[in-house]
Amino acid sequence: MILGRENRAPLDLILGDIPGEEDRCEKYGDFVCERLERMECYTTAREHLKEVARKRKDDYDSTVHPKMFEVEEWVWY
Repeated sequence: MILGRENRAPLDLILGDIPGEEDRCEKYGDFVCERLERMECYTTAREHLKEVARKRKDDYDSTVHPKMFEVEEWVWY
């Protein structure tokens, strides 16, 4: 998702080109449309990450209990 294309490993370089990875766009407008379609996965991933972060925060907050200290009480500093 970061590079907008399939990642190539050293084995891929040894075996040759990835089928279907060649540039298919002949016009600038086609290229832009293709990139916009690919960018939809970023929106989906971002929404998913926000939901997971919210759930993790809720789980963490449910186990944390604030501790109140009295004046002149010994604490570890």
